[in-house]
Amino acid sequence: IVTMTVSQLQDLLMSHFSIRKDDDGDFRIALSADDDYPHDVICFVRMRDSLIRIFCMSGGYYDLSGSDAAQLQPLINDWNYNKYWPKAYLAQSNDGSWRVEAESVIIVDDEKNIVSDSAVLEFVKRNVSGMWHLFVNLHKGKIE
Repeated sequence: IVTMTVSQLQDLLMSHFSIRKDDDGDFRIALSADDDYPHDVICFVRMRDSLIRIFCMSGGYYDLSGSDAAQLQPLINDWNYNKYWPKAYLAQSNDGSWRVEAESVIIVDDEKNIVSDSAVLEFVKRNVSGMWHLFVNLHKGKIE
């Protein structure tokens, strides 16, 4: 069984991304705004037990009103129907505002799944790219 430590994950991510560690110990990857999407996308990579979770948010789809969220729901449903990953959803904050979130999870070690460093790196690369693509599609108003 291959087991990956948080330290090994950090070394792997640092070799391919510019990352920071937040107060919770999660790794943070920032994707900068460009011509395709005018807002930064922040991705967190968290390792807990045998799971690695990638979770992304964007200022462009944060603190939304209920009516804005309702307008986005058909696009998010279309994304989830047509894409295997990452999954997107609307989450409501305690103050009643809404935000779009995207996430993916991989099991990195247990008795049935043995995942190599290269597979973990590919998972992170593809999902971070997919999450950027989600926000670009929402900005365009159509899922491609």
